[in-house]
Amino acid sequence: MRRIVVFTAICAIVGAMGADIRADELTSSSIKNPIELSDSIVISANRFGLPQNAIVWPSKILSLPEAAGSSQLSEALDGAAGLDIRSYNGYGSLSTLSNWGAFNRHMLLLYNGRVVRDYSLGGFNLSEYSADELQRVEIVKGPQSAFYGSDAVGGVINLVPNAAFGNRLSLSSRVGSNDLREYNLRFSRSSGRFGISGQSSFGSSDNARDNAGSERLLFNSRVDYVSASRTHAVSLFTRYFTDSIGVPGPQPDPLFAPKHGSKEASSLFDHQLNENYSADLQYRLLAFGGETQVDLFWEKRGVDYNSVWTDFFSGQDVYGQSLTDKLSSGVTVRHQVTNDEYHVAGGLDWLYGRVNSTNIDQGFDFWSASQDQVDLWGATGWSASYAADFNFSGRVQMVSGRSAQPSYNLGVGLLGDSPLRLRLAYGYAFRLPSISDQFSQSAFVIGNPELSAETSKSFAQTVSFDTPSSPISFEFTFFFQETDSLIQYSFDVLTYKYSPLNVERFQSKGIDFSVRIDLSRTLTTEFEAVYQRARQSVSSGTGMIPAYYVPDIKARIQLGYDKNSLAAKLGIRFTSDRYLTMFDGQDKVLDKVYELDASVTYHFNDRLVLALVGSDLTDCARPDQFGFTSADLDYPSVGRQVNLSASFRVI
Repeated sequence: MRRIVVFTAICAIVGAMGADIRADELTSSSIKNPIELSDSIVISANRFGLPQNAIVWPSKILSLPEAAGSSQLSEALDGAAGLDIRSYNGYGSLSTLSNWGAFNRHMLLLYNGRVVRDYSLGGFNLSEYSADELQRVEIVKGPQSAFYGSDAVGGVINLVPNAAFGNRLSLSSRVGSNDLREYNLRFSRSSGRFGISGQSSFGSSDNARDNAGSERLLFNSRVDYVSASRTHAVSLFTRYFTDSIGVPGPQPDPLFAPKHGSKEASSLFDHQLNENYSADLQYRLLAFGGETQVDLFWEKRGVDYNSVWTDFFSGQDVYGQSLTDKLSSGVTVRHQVTNDEYHVAGGLDWLYGRVNSTNIDQGFDFWSASQDQVDLWGATGWSASYAADFNFSGRVQMVSGRSAQPSYNLGVGLLGDSPLRLRLAYGYAFRLPSISDQFSQSAFVIGNPELSAETSKSFAQTVSFDTPSSPISFEFTFFFQETDSLIQYSFDVLTYKYSPLNVERFQSKGIDFSVRIDLSRTLTTEFEAVYQRARQSVSSGTGMIPAYYVPDIKARIQLGYDKNSLAAKLGIRFTSDRYLTMFDGQDKVLDKVYELDASVTYHFNDRLVLALVGSDLTDCARPDQFGFTSADLDYPSVGRQVNLSASFRVI
């Protein structure tokens, strides 16, 4: 309740401020050809951005919020470009992402071009970001460690927030299934070469299960400056996010149903609080025969996890609490020189991460560790006279107390000026063990500082066709990737704790394709899918079995209609069977699902927009996670949802 009061007060204050904003938006001539800020171009091999058809690895730009239909970023991305999203309990719950079978910890997330890294566990949670705060999502597949460092084994996802330039004040609200409530306020103001914007939003939902409710609050602000000569640009971005979520488990085996649980929740008391702060400062300069960019960032994350369970032997209640504070900061400097025939780019990155962790149950455990790293990287590309483009890039990452870790990418593009293009790419990427993997200490887990990096080799061959004069465009990529030295937690008989070891291997190969057909000026259809065969080793690192959780097929087909004030979409997402060997040695399979989505958006005028959105109308309630034993059932997702949203632009 307190959060709703605070949110309402802030909306009223900003609304009053907006009443004095004049509706004299900048004309296109007054800001014509300003310097492009770092978030206004496609992320790509040289970290400064290239046209999409010049990137040798498959890429996609997903426009938001039109493509979302909901503030849930996971819903917007699920099936897009064949991405596989696993969202455990509905609105606000943990949502992870996989591409080409690569695990979530092997995908790198960027926010506004800045690396978002969880130094304690690795990976990221998409639910910490709202589709309403984003302008678009940029996706580059394949290994990108040569440009972005550790974790970019399976690809890079860049979340681009809304721009600051323009004069706007708008309010929106969304209501829907499972008592979904969302309220959002956005404003922006331009004056000469300055732009300022901000956003505040509050959302809550009961979701569809016991102890699965979620509540979240978000504030962000942005200030941009572009000099009159367009040779300087400065951007300052701040963000605050907090949420409160229930954390139910799978439906348990009746013989082991917890005292404080229900048939759908491992404990009705499991509860998690997250609180994140971040600040980013970017400076860009056109000089020295090219362009230079300097980025500084600071981010603080806090996680408070509380639980209650019944001790198996004593029958007594055990109250547990885990408090984790994570700090990230860094500076990157990069420079690029380019002309019509070549580009050369390079830079220096410094990153720092720290984790403080406290666990309280029947005892008390505390540990703290930090990590410094310095990276040197470079990239070059040139165009030959016979319509061939060549790209090479490399990085050396140096971490205190560890050997230097190299990575590199090679790429060739043929028929660069033709609608039909062929691209070949090879990459060697890596993921460093997380701070927790190396240094954690608790009653059940002990870190291993001797862990080596997980390394990956990937190859991709892409054929694409795209021209404005044709109603058909397509892209087909044949890929192969192999990851060695995967980290697995194994029981150590000497310490009676679980400790991580480099013992696993992973391999996937398949085809990634998308086809778009403009059936008419108002009607389009798009089909995106990944078909793959993923294999992994278990424990010993020898012998390969079907990879856990990875579907052989992930596909999405959408039919879109857009004419005058009315826009509509109809889509089907397909996820094939998923497989896992349980703790008790039994195999479990999650059956394939077909999910039907639909949306209708109507623009009454320039100010008022209404949208009706339905997700999983087939009510598959797709399980995205397995239970712990073969007797456990699984984590069903929220199932059928319908929501109605309204957006009103005051200015």
